[in-house]
Amino acid sequence: MKKIILATVVVSMVSLFTLSACSPSEVPAVETEMPGLANTVMPEPTLQVVTPEASPTVVVNEELQPSPTETSSLRGQVALVSNGTIWLYNLETESLVEVATVSPEDKLGKLEISEDGNWLAYNTQSTLFVHHLSNGDEYSLTEAGSFLGWSDQSGQFYSVLSHGQCEDIFDSLEDQDLINYDVLKVNLLDSAENDLLINISGGLRVPQMISEDGAWISFLNCRCYSECFGYSLWHIPSEAELGQPEVGLIPGPFSFSPDYRSVTFSRFMGLGFEASPLFVADVNFDDVMTIYADEGIYPESPIWSPRGDWIAFEGWRVDSEGFDIIDSRIILVKPDGGAQILLEESNADVIAWSPQGDHLMYMLEEGGERSYYVYSPDTREKELLPLPPGSFVLDWENLP
Repeated sequence: MKKIILATVVVSMVSLFTLSACSPSEVPAVETEMPGLANTVMPEPTLQVVTPEASPTVVVNEELQPSPTETSSLRGQVALVSNGTIWLYNLETESLVEVATVSPEDKLGKLEISEDGNWLAYNTQSTLFVHHLSNGDEYSLTEAGSFLGWSDQSGQFYSVLSHGQCEDIFDSLEDQDLINYDVLKVNLLDSAENDLLINISGGLRVPQMISEDGAWISFLNCRCYSECFGYSLWHIPSEAELGQPEVGLIPGPFSFSPDYRSVTFSRFMGLGFEASPLFVADVNFDDVMTIYADEGIYPESPIWSPRGDWIAFEGWRVDSEGFDIIDSRIILVKPDGGAQILLEESNADVIAWSPQGDHLMYMLEEGGERSYYVYSPDTREKELLPLPPGSFVLDWENLP
């Protein structure tokens, strides 16, 4: 299961397009830009102080040693980029298969494997590509907009097609509310069945994520050449935008629980970062609960285990000015805040949960090099993956 949430501020504003497997101090060369956001300024919100509702049980890791690869029980396939090539790594056979080549000019963006393992989709600066991994077919879908996520139905995915850009109304910014977005469900097996799910207007928005059942979608809300002011959650069937979870609590990026009944998020950061709790609420923003809070830590990139029993996230520490990320640790917390695991204390990024939800993949920077590990919260053991040097891992899903 993929890492859905990306870095806040500059990185989160292009979360539909940017790579999600980089450390705070290193950004891959293949990335993209969102028109109109280069000069966007995000104000720092005024928020109420929220106190944790219970003191969690902290589980301190013993010295974790990589397990021998011959005893590995890992399953599925991992999508990664190395030296301008997209690869699939089979965890069971420890073999690599080349999928496609990209260049820095392509500005590779969001990339995901479908849950059934048969399809891989990714965005470049100008085109949405889909590969059928079983028969080798490739689709170039220039009219579908930008890939957003796979549906829970085989061969179908969601995309967002924008109408209007900030550059189009540069001389009359009062017209920016005319910018709007079509959210589409694309059927690769029958192009005649492509559906318009919703049209969302009202100005510049950056799509963040969509639930696999197509019921919920989230956006970062901005104004052209001005400011961004937090994330919003939309219920697609009723075409309704939810309000703030609580007065003064402006949400950051969302992550859904496996049943789509709950979300986790931290507070939205404007100019710079500051400590924030990590919250859990139901999708209607009832019963907002603090599940993690630590002075000096900003929770980033929370992702829910497919089993629903853990939420993994990065705990960022920033400098005194709040603009530079000093370090990133990895923390696992129970959805009720009842227990937590400090997995890595420094230089680590969350990547993805296994499709079964029993292992977490993460990146650890060691001696200037990226190493990828998988960790089992059940056994408290970790395993080093033998991936090519310089790899950026983007997703983990089932084999076909």
